[in-house]
Amino acid sequence: MWIFDSYFKGCVELWSRERGLNRTSAAYPPSFYMHLKDPHAHWDMIENLESRYRVEECSFNTIFGSFQGHRIYGSRKVAEKIEKQTRYAAELYNVDVRQDQQYLAEKDLFPCGDRDESRFSPDFEIPLSILGMEVAGDPNFPRDISCVQVLNERKQKFGGAGEGCPHRSPGVHQSPRP
Repeated sequence: MWIFDSYFKGCVELWSRERGLNRTSAAYPPSFYMHLKDPHAHWDMIENLESRYRVEECSFNTIFGSFQGHRIYGSRKVAEKIEKQTRYAAELYNVDVRQDQQYLAEKDLFPCGDRDESRFSPDFEIPLSILGMEVAGDPNFPRDISCVQVLNERKQKFGGAGEGCPHRSPGVHQSPRP
């Protein structure tokens, strides 16, 4: 899947060019990882978390190595309370990672590339088109804009009722083409 945009708005939204423009939505609750050097010292907190949130024992990889711990399906506020309760002894991971980025990493996806490409390589094809725009009116004053033309392999006009879009007439501002 060649992804050119991702964001989180209640769920992960991915925009891709899979057989044309495609939007994919995926439910993805917020979560983070917790490692405690001495989990037995915090057994009551862990039990309390398990009674309120979805908590899974797991091992996870970080840039510092592999750790045993828990994946906690909770918000940043839950993570902040854990930090306070453990007096900052808990090592928390992915608390600050955007949910769409976390989803992409877990699914081994990345923007502007396919699965068989390296996310670290700067050399990959970008299958996007270049669009030019012509605006009839001054773009600095939106009320004065009477028409917008999008120029690609086919010319598309967007204007007011019954008004034509003059091509390259006075007052038409053209964006520079690469």
